[in-house]
Amino acid sequence: MLVMAQTHELQPSAPSARLRAASRVFNSVQLVGKTRAEVVGLLGDPQLSSDSIYNFPFYPAQKGSMIYRFDTGSGGWQFDVIFDNNGKVSSIERNGIE
Repeated sequence: MLVMAQTHELQPSAPSARLRAASRVFNSVQLVGKTRAEVVGLLGDPQLSSDSIYNFPFYPAQKGSMIYRFDTGSGGWQFDVIFDNNGKVSSIERNGIE
């Protein structure tokens, strides 16, 4: 969970820095093959770790996916962590929010 803390320690007035931190996390942390519990251990629970007022996906997501949304109100990212039938991450979808 220390990795995702980078996105919350920055000043609220620096949304672009928060978005860059979130992007760095999803570009550098290997999630494919991990279980839901392992993802939560690394990134935090997306329902509890976001201090955003936007607690819902911007884009529709596959059933059972974990959605991490980083939104400044005028742009951002939505990362969909998608699991296979064995409960392991099969892919990450990254969508820009405009």
